Amino acid sequence: MPERSSPEGGKSKIQRSRLRGGKPTPQDDPAARPARPARPIRQNEAGSRTRRPPARGPSREAGPGTGGQRSRGAGSAGGPRRSYAPRLTELYKDDLLIAVDKPAGMELRGQDESISVIEAVRRQTRVRRAAHGPWSVHQIETAATGVCVLARTPAARDDLLQSKRTEKFYLALVEGDPAGPDAPANGTISTEQKGREVGELRQLVTHYQRLGAHEGRALLRLRPRTDGRGQLQSHLRMLNARVVSGPGARPGIHLAEVVLTHPKTHERLRIQCAAPDWMYTMAGLKAPSGAEPQPPEPAASGEGWDRVADWYAEYVGSARNDLIDEVVNPGVRRLLDAQPGQVVLDVACGEGALARLLRDTGVRVLGIDASEKLIARAQEHASLDTRFVVADARSLADNAEIPRVDHACCVLALMNMDPIEPVLAGMKAHVKPGGRVVVVVLHPAFRSPKRTAWAWEGKDSRTQRQYRRVEAYLSEQAIDIVMNPGQVASGARPVTTTTFVRPIQSYVNAMGRAGLLVDAMEEWVSPRVSEPGPRAAEENRARREFPIFLALRAVSPVTGSAGQ
Repeated sequence: MPERSSPEGGKSKIQRSRLRGGKPTPQDDPAARPARPARPIRQNEAGSRTRRPPARGPSREAGPGTGGQRSRGAGSAGGPRRSYAPRLTELYKDDLLIAVDKPAGMELRGQDESISVIEAVRRQTRVRRAAHGPWSVHQIETAATGVCVLARTPAARDDLLQSKRTEKFYLALVEGDPAGPDAPANGTISTEQKGREVGELRQLVTHYQRLGAHEGRALLRLRPRTDGRGQLQSHLRMLNARVVSGPGARPGIHLAEVVLTHPKTHERLRIQCAAPDWMYTMAGLKAPSGAEPQPPEPAASGEGWDRVADWYAEYVGSARNDLIDEVVNPGVRRLLDAQPGQVVLDVACGEGALARLLRDTGVRVLGIDASEKLIARAQEHASLDTRFVVADARSLADNAEIPRVDHACCVLALMNMDPIEPVLAGMKAHVKPGGRVVVVVLHPAFRSPKRTAWAWEGKDSRTQRQYRRVEAYLSEQAIDIVMNPGQVASGARPVTTTTFVRPIQSYVNAMGRAGLLVDAMEEWVSPRVSEPGPRAAEENRARREFPIFLALRAVSPVTGSAGQ
């Protein structure tokens, strides 16, 4: 039966409802619906249920004449409006990585289509689809500004996430307890967070150092050892520290430096972004002029250790040197077993601490080091029984200035040299037959810098077990170590040395190729004891189980050479 006519041009109730931009009422006759299904585009135009940010289209209650249509651009018709994406300053960029200066308040990953760091970088690098990257490789506080590193390929993302060797260094301007005159200058905060698995607990750890304090404000250098979401904000609250805002209500928290291993070259890459001057001045510090990353120092060169000579001499004479005084030097003296009147060659002698110890037992010492500054410091305390010479350990065999000696040692220095074969061959060339050669390094299996770390297992702090996490061992790698991290956070240029991590077999085989016969190997543990607490007993047990130093002793054969 034909539909009845209506005042609106003979349209049915259903049709009139659609034209008005509303939905059919329950009183509409279902039998009057058209035979074909309603076109989805009309439903969208009239009463769309599609989720959109409010600023990107009219509301459902669009007025007459709009027809519920979405605007294109700024008020023009024909398409959706794209939200504005600020262009972020690029700090580093290659085929695999891109690092940008993150604005305050911008989330790393946005919800729906809201602008995030990832979305902004995707647009400015002209990546059409979100599935094509970029991808985040570390957390960054939403309130913070500073370095944000993204991977541009899935392989680079997986490599960085699996390596777990990305380090971050924040600066935070705060008020509260850390700004007090009696507040500790540094410390560690540790909390537990629920893991992904049922009953799993994850340990979150942050180290902090106070760089300066002024008028109730303090500038802290924060180094999160784990990468938990919201970790810094939670740990600052535990310190009773509140972030101070600066000009333009900008929060005083800034990710100043990110250090990671490049997924292609496998070199340590340091990306920096200078913090605003007001963060320093409000804490009573001089605003730095900005420091650019410096290239690694040449291995075993005198220049690199000249730059770190002052720091090294201060370290050797400080209370932090207890492991050297209580473990290393006594162990070296025992393994050398040098008798009064004998001569010991101390390779990479530094400022002469071991030489002074041996001298007190009646042993004569000849020390060599590539650093002129360290040799000058050693000569300040030299006696008639000690002599110091500036020399490169890698050319020791051809150095006519070095005489034959009874024994030789290289203490906590061979790991900073590459290659090591010429060093060991030079020591063998100058040691008399039957003489002993002692080498001490950080334990390659358990104390390899940036490849091993302490970790905890278990739920209750009283029953947890501490273990040593080893991320790599057999592969050899050059790792840059910043010797002055506190000064770097205050704006000074980083002073770096290079540590060459190798497995134990590399040292033993190199000794054999040099013609030395290894006759002893010792693994030395730390004698330190934890302060009383629920974890103290477990920490002390773990120290006794995992050695911190490896000592190797070899003998120069009386006849022939094992390497010939």
